[in-house]
Amino acid sequence: MFARLPQYDAAHAVLWSELKPEKWLATGNQTELWRGLHKDEVVAIKLMNYVPHMDDTRAHDFLHEINILRRLNHPNVLGFMGACTRPGERFAIVTEFMDGGSVHALRTTYTEAGQPFPEAMLVGIALDVVRGMEYLHQNNIIHRDLKAANLLYNINGLVKVADFGVAREVVSTGSMTAETGTYRWMAPEVIAHKPYDAKADVYSFGVLLWELITGEVPYADVSPMQAAIGVVQRGMRPVIPGTCPAYINELLRECWKTNSKARPSMNGISALFERRMAELGGPAACKAAPAVR
Repeated sequence: MFARLPQYDAAHAVLWSELKPEKWLATGNQTELWRGLHKDEVVAIKLMNYVPHMDDTRAHDFLHEINILRRLNHPNVLGFMGACTRPGERFAIVTEFMDGGSVHALRTTYTEAGQPFPEAMLVGIALDVVRGMEYLHQNNIIHRDLKAANLLYNINGLVKVADFGVAREVVSTGSMTAETGTYRWMAPEVIAHKPYDAKADVYSFGVLLWELITGEVPYADVSPMQAAIGVVQRGMRPVIPGTCPAYINELLRECWKTNSKARPSMNGISALFERRMAELGGPAACKAAPAVR
């Protein structure tokens, strides 16, 4: 099984002995996320939970995430630093450490403080995400799990797309059929196991925007499965609040169209938010930051 492991150059091969996990951050699907050190540099370390014999599916997913990350290089995509893949050692993916945390946690600070989420910050986050997603799509990669919990930011307010555990490269046919992601953010064609492409990420981006605007979980009053059925069979969509700016209201409706071909591209969305950012005072006025009480 491990004969399929990719060969890394010196810049990407990491020895377990070079890593020092220091602070546990989160637990995922058979993984743990730690803040730690790699040769005295602060990094994020994603550890595979130890098992005596890694099954084929877990090994494939682990290697696939590495092979996607090592190809990416963009200011709005989480930076890959290396991987520990030697048999007999802990398996780990090492990335840059984003000292702000998740955008989901950032949004929660506004809810807890009873403050509305500033439009300027919404625009800044949205533009960073769109730029990262545009880069992924240009490189034929679909993220497939776009939501606030999978976005990270640093203390300078820069937001990056993260968590490529279910991301996939579009093959020559140009579409996929596997169901993956998180039901509440998932496009109807993905839920229904129909062919889909990068426009599935556009749908999820619309739900992400709604999540940031409202500070709520989509379809919180029903189970994830009930939400999925409603989206596919009844055309259910999140309720857009009346306070939502008109241009975002229109964008959400465009992103959530059942016909994926009628949804906008990330390029078109980027142009919209670039114009609005200029009207709001430019990048300096739109940086991501937690609420101040």
